[in-house]
Amino acid sequence: MKTKILLLFIYVNCFLSTVYSQEYLRTDGSNKMKGSLEINRSDVYSSIELKSGVGGFIDFTSDYTSDYNGRLIWNYNNSNRFDIYGNVNFNNSVDLKKVVTNDLTVRTQFFLYDPKRISDWNLNWGSSFIESYNAENAPESSGWFWGLNMNHGSNHEEYRYNGQLAVKNSATNPTMYFRSTGKDGSGTWAKVINDHGDQYIDGGLTLNGKLLSKEVKVQATIDVPDYVFKEDYELKSLEEVKDFIDKNSHLPEVPSEKTIKEEGINVGEMNLILLKKIEELTLYLLKQQEVINDYEQRLKQLEQKNN
Repeated sequence: MKTKILLLFIYVNCFLSTVYSQEYLRTDGSNKMKGSLEINRSDVYSSIELKSGVGGFIDFTSDYTSDYNGRLIWNYNNSNRFDIYGNVNFNNSVDLKKVVTNDLTVRTQFFLYDPKRISDWNLNWGSSFIESYNAENAPESSGWFWGLNMNHGSNHEEYRYNGQLAVKNSATNPTMYFRSTGKDGSGTWAKVINDHGDQYIDGGLTLNGKLLSKEVKVQATIDVPDYVFKEDYELKSLEEVKDFIDKNSHLPEVPSEKTIKEEGINVGEMNLILLKKIEELTLYLLKQQEVINDYEQRLKQLEQKNN
């Protein structure tokens, strides 16, 4: 009897040792395990497989009573997709080129604490969040900018076709810029105009429509014609002005109808030209008044003689 018991003990012990040393642990139903599970293999792959006809999920909980705090779901029936329920935080750099997926869905929040710091906006390539301080080729020469660099999948370091968005740090006067870049990474920034604070455009603005404004201030590009009232100013005679009008059908120095239709009008320059003509007209009137006063004086003298 003792011999049988001993043989049975040896058999059970050998059986358990064989199960413990197998590569696969097979089990049915729900199982709970306390502690940690480590799977190590020195060659090829080690894996945990969740096999299901429709999908599977892994729950992460902070206690024994709650359902889950975070969940990773493989949804086979929805485009073979992984869904993540909960916050996703990347504390270090993440190279999304190494992530092979058709769809990445984050249902709550996605944080990126450290955008890529750059020193030259023309050297960007690859889609990324970026920031700069007093950087080369930024929308403005100084200040903090936060932005987004975007391009197509075939982009590389020597082929920088990008779409870029940049926001300047300002709590009182927010400013946004955008641009497309060429092969060398350079391009022209366009400013997004907003309705807060003063706006400055370094370049031309073409408006195909009406402009409504409470006030328009034009910076003069030519001399203000107060020199007309100086003694050394050579005022054309009315005969010379009439002769010019008969030949050209417009005033001297004033653009013709044809020129205005073809080239338009510079508002600031035209206003100063018209001001000059008004000042010259004032001089003509003053001279005419001198002639009138002279005739009135002579008339009075003749009346006195007749009396």
